[in-house]
Amino acid sequence: RTGVIMRAAYTHTNKKGLSQFVERVGAGQMKNDLIPFRVGMTVKVGVTVIEGAKPRVQPYEGVVIAIHRSGVASTVTVRKSMQGFGVERGFPIHSPLCTFEEARGAG
Repeated sequence: RTGVIMRAAYTHTNKKGLSQFVERVGAGQMKNDLIPFRVGMTVKVGVTVIEGAKPRVQPYEGVVIAIHRSGVASTVTVRKSMQGFGVERGFPIHSPLCTFEEARGAG
């Protein structure tokens, strides 16, 4: 019985330390030059795709349907219509592979 309590206390301490470590490391990874956008706005996202040894930027344009703010792990969900079907894609906001190039008014 004592072993269970000790293990739980150790796990809690370990998670707290890990959480603080992730926050410290993540603070240096966050982008400060983001363009302002909100849910309902049309955004243009440039996604860097590496094919072979050559990187290229693939554009993705659509309406922001959700923003999940969680520090360095923040994401935005963008929906676009492609060939009559709705396509949703999530992008990590602070990823060096995603650049938010443009934001226009609602819809």
